[in-house]
Amino acid sequence: MFKTLLIVHDKDFAVAVVPVSGQLNLKAAAHALGWKSASMCDPKIAERRTGYVVGGISPLGQKTPSPRS
Repeated sequence: MFKTLLIVHDKDFAVAVVPVSGQLNLKAAAHALGWKSASMCDPKIAERRTGYVVGGISPLGQKTPSPRS
């Protein structure tokens, strides 16, 4: 089982897929994307961008693609 997390830096979005038992290191994710920092996306924005409700966000078939997935 995996969880899909939407992270944001300024106006850039990215999707992170992490095992349910794991945690996302935002600093490491930001570094991997070439960002200075990253934060979790607001749940309402995540729902609007993906077309899925929080808790059921899929990394595939999102309404608004995140180019840095």
